[in-house]
Amino acid sequence: MSAPTGNESHRFLHSSATAKKRIKAREQARKAGDKPDSATAAE
Repeated sequence: MSAPTGNESHRFLHSSATAKKRIKAREQARKAGDKPDSATAAE
């Protein structure tokens, strides 16, 4: 194991920002009435 260098928080902040963008895009698509392909709709 290595000593903490702050890289973990950079990764966490980046992943959080990416997740927010995905959620925002999904919500906008839902408001527009679009039905994006997702694993939940797969049969």
